[in-house]
Amino acid sequence: TLPPSGLRYDQLGYTNTGPAQCVTFQVTGNCPGSGAMLTAYSGSLNPADVSVGYLGDSGASSNNNTVQSLSLDMAAGQSIQLVVSNGTAVEDCAYHVTSIEPLGTGTAAAVPSLGQWGLALTGLLAAGLGVRRLRRRGA
Repeated sequence: TLPPSGLRYDQLGYTNTGPAQCVTFQVTGNCPGSGAMLTAYSGSLNPADVSVGYLGDSGASSNNNTVQSLSLDMAAGQSIQLVVSNGTAVEDCAYHVTSIEPLGTGTAAAVPSLGQWGLALTGLLAAGLGVRRLRRRGA
């Protein structure tokens, strides 16, 4: 929850523990008025100059539990500060921030399968076993 007066913000640290990838952050705010804005910085927020270390923002505030997203290309091991702010509004603002990381990349291995002749021989084998069983029943 953001504090009730002054420039209202919280800072959250995040480190990309995976490979270089695009990471999406989402903010959901239950905030009247101006809502909760999510901004990313390469270092701590400087309230006197918010352009220092600025990496990007969610583009819009999250009001009434709407989800707003911010996506960043992050290097492996890169650390950033996520700042959730409610400007100078006097309302209390509860929020929730999540990150969505890709599960990774890879290549799918080919699954071995029987060729046409293998299928035909398997079918003939099954038919032969069926005939043999029928003959044993009749004897």
